[in-house]
Amino acid sequence: MYATLVSLATAHSGEPSLRELQAKGAANLIHVYDKERLKEAEELYATLVSLATAHSCEPSLWEAQAGGAVNLIHAYGKEELKAAVKLYATLASLATAHPGESSLREAQAEGAVNLIKAYGKEGLKDAVELYATLASLATAHPGEPSLRELQAKGAVNLIAECGKEGLKDAEELYATLASLATAHPGEPSLRESQAMGAVNLIGAYGKEGLPQALKLYATLKSLADAHSVEPSLREWQARGAVNLIIAYDKEGLKEAVKLYATLEFLAKLQPSLRKWQAQGAVNLIVFHGQNGNLSQAKVWRDTLAKLASDHPDELTLWQLLEMGESRFTRALAARSWNTPYGYSWTQGYGR
Repeated sequence: MYATLVSLATAHSGEPSLRELQAKGAANLIHVYDKERLKEAEELYATLVSLATAHSCEPSLWEAQAGGAVNLIHAYGKEELKAAVKLYATLASLATAHPGESSLREAQAEGAVNLIKAYGKEGLKDAVELYATLASLATAHPGEPSLRELQAKGAVNLIAECGKEGLKDAEELYATLASLATAHPGEPSLRESQAMGAVNLIGAYGKEGLPQALKLYATLKSLADAHSVEPSLREWQARGAVNLIIAYDKEGLKEAVKLYATLEFLAKLQPSLRKWQAQGAVNLIVFHGQNGNLSQAKVWRDTLAKLASDHPDELTLWQLLEMGESRFTRALAARSWNTPYGYSWTQGYGR
């Protein structure tokens, strides 16, 4: 189909709209190719650059080139970090060269979100510097809400990478997320990023920071309660509960079980959350296994089995049951397999 589009645009070179469609098709195809067909994705991006250069008075081609760059940065990821960094520099230069094109600034911000994730823990210093650039971009253009949204997503990704070692930085980033969401109550995406950042920070606190994790979970719950028409917040509350169960030791058994009851309640309100109820049961199997209480571990395995059998068409529940069975079988070893879930945003261009 893309080849047909190219032929059509080439045969009718006097029709800019066909070039625009070819360029958008190429940018979208880069997203489809992603890591699996990286060489072909690079060739498509080269085509985008050639089109934009040959027709420098057509802004839609700059936008498509920028979108292709966003997708290619994602495709490069950690594995091709140097190439991703170089491409981001090109993307930033393109946006700077055309300050009147807000879509290019947005693409630059999207590329930054993807690159922050690609840097990972190993490139944390570079990721922090890039986030500062992203924040400055959003501050300089307060009339462009998409930049705030992307700043928030960048903060979420950075919290995920900070982990336990960078708790102070993670806390400051979360404070920024909370401030953004409060300052712009009409932008639900900022609340979702605040909730997502909270879940990541709860995971980073772990057992050692349980009091802080509990306080943050209470904030997360309040956020979801205050905006009950936003289902994504309930989901992040559920994910936060899953991470918090992991943080309890044997003295916190009652609290861990209460969290499971919360997950059960949320799943009744919002059936799509049953998978998190099931994950909570898996965590309780491990909780009891680690504390040598195999009879209670079996109770939670049976609870998980009933949940799956009550909803036979939900494949995820059966997969989690298999995980729970595995954890129960290995419980005698009293090893720790539970790790908190970390969440990151990725940006894809599609028009």
